[in-house]
Amino acid sequence: MGTSLNELKTGREKLEIINQVLARINSISEAIDNTRLDEVVGLKQACESLKNECLKFKNDIVDKNDDILSKYDDISEIYLISDICITDYSSVFFDFANLKRPVLFYTYDIEKYKNQLRGFYIDMNTEVPGPLLYTSEEVVNAILNIDQINEEYKERYEEFYKRFCCYDDGNASKHIVEEVFK
Repeated sequence: MGTSLNELKTGREKLEIINQVLARINSISEAIDNTRLDEVVGLKQACESLKNECLKFKNDIVDKNDDILSKYDDISEIYLISDICITDYSSVFFDFANLKRPVLFYTYDIEKYKNQLRGFYIDMNTEVPGPLLYTSEEVVNAILNIDQINEEYKERYEEFYKRFCCYDDGNASKHIVEEVFK
């Protein structure tokens, strides 16, 4: 049995709320640290306790969503709720590119893949619509600077889109029929 898209959205919304609460708790905690008053010790402990409970709840949601995603039947619906596609050499980026959202390529083993395993259908260095990232740190940095990445790869993304996504306009069957019965 598949998971509904609403369940994924609900989990994502809960994570956003928890992140907002954690940010507020951290802000309160910092303010308490700056006052250095004995009376706030109990409040400081309460903040830490609440923060720990939020983190536990957040981890439970993340674990549940990881399980949901691994059992989800239709990856195209996962694309719709995703802000960024992080992939290696999977062809998922061809479909995801239709959304005109950022694609990051985590290619820590590119030489092994290129030379020993399968090779590529396109030039990974010049034709993919996003950066090749070789370390986890580079992936995190790219996510944090996604607007800059979008700007840097804008032209390449447009070229990729024109080449590979132009036929996905919702009328593929119609176009085939028109060509066949011309």
